[in-house]
Amino acid sequence: MCCAHCMRGDAENIDINPAYIDKFFEHVESIGNLTFTGGEPTLNLDAIEHTLEVVKARNIHVSSFYLVTNGKEVSERFLRLMIDWTVYCLSCDPYTMSEDGMGGVALSQDVFHEKIPPINRIRLRSLSVFRPDDKKTDFSIRRPIKLGRARSLDATEVNRYGISVEENCIEGDITLTATGDILPDCDYEFCETENISIATVDGIEALFSYYETEAA
Repeated sequence: MCCAHCMRGDAENIDINPAYIDKFFEHVESIGNLTFTGGEPTLNLDAIEHTLEVVKARNIHVSSFYLVTNGKEVSERFLRLMIDWTVYCLSCDPYTMSEDGMGGVALSQDVFHEKIPPINRIRLRSLSVFRPDDKKTDFSIRRPIKLGRARSLDATEVNRYGISVEENCIEGDITLTATGDILPDCDYEFCETENISIATVDGIEALFSYYETEAA
């Protein structure tokens, strides 16, 4: 899919190195909400499964997970993996994956997306954590973010500079990219990540130590 409103830009033929995931979670004890994003996250189920194995092995508390898919491919493996993530998060925190809590699985639904097979909607609805209204975006009243392919559209200019990198990282909202870069947020184009990176996964220990000191 090449959605015209995609803030990421042109697709990248890159899968995250599992070693990046291993290294990142060496320095994590708990997570409020873990989001899998892309591009299309269902294209790399190996990484999503590996992440689950890592947090289980390290006994990392994960209150909830969140994943948004374009719905083009809803495989049995994907559904089983979403159930496994749900069970793990519920074992950590019985509330946040509930109907009124955070997290779950959502389907991108707007005028820019291609139609998906009807059976895929049925498969997604079989998940107890499916949130059918989360990503029903009406772009007649809300403009897309002016990044990536959306630069050619009537889009909203990005205002990500109201909070400093230091403040954002102390709050704990950071992103690990497929290339091993650490970003202070997830709303960037693929071509931006090298310039926006505040560290690489190899330097994450020093980064966490710095922000733990600042937060204290």
